[in-house]
Amino acid sequence: MWFPSYIARANAAEPDRTYSSSSTVTLSPSDSMFYRFGIMKNAPNSTCYVVAAVPNASKLLAGNKSYVSEGDVSAIEIWKVSYNASQTELSWNTRPRRESLLGTVSFTPLPEVYDPEDERDGMELRPPTPLFECDGDSRIAIEVTCSDCRLNFEQVFSDPPLAFDVWVLK
Repeated sequence: MWFPSYIARANAAEPDRTYSSSSTVTLSPSDSMFYRFGIMKNAPNSTCYVVAAVPNASKLLAGNKSYVSEGDVSAIEIWKVSYNASQTELSWNTRPRRESLLGTVSFTPLPEVYDPEDERDGMELRPPTPLFECDGDSRIAIEVTCSDCRLNFEQVFSDPPLAFDVWVLK
């Protein structure tokens, strides 16, 4: 799993307002989040995918973490965007251009106890977004969008993970 080196917000309602990298994640119909990952020294022919890591309530409580959500957080879009390592501030007007839709992720925790009636059973057996190449030294940039939800949390590097991350398969 790779933690982002850069997390920044862009707001369509305030297109000229600039944001620096921050651990605060804010998604809404007018707010997108941009992530940059520097994935180093992967084995040849490695593939990656993007995941929403959302622990269950007891793990969140034990890790002193929380999030607030409204609306449908089950289909948050993940876009591959152009990578610009020199960009330190971001606005809606200066955001990276979208290259392709990687897929969607669900920002919902898995149940604490196995439930055979749960429609999500088996979802962990396949990656949330399609696999993409990430061998060698890879630089990956994504945009996370939500057209019908609101989501707020702090993405910090500690257990349990509460994050949008890139996972590597070798």
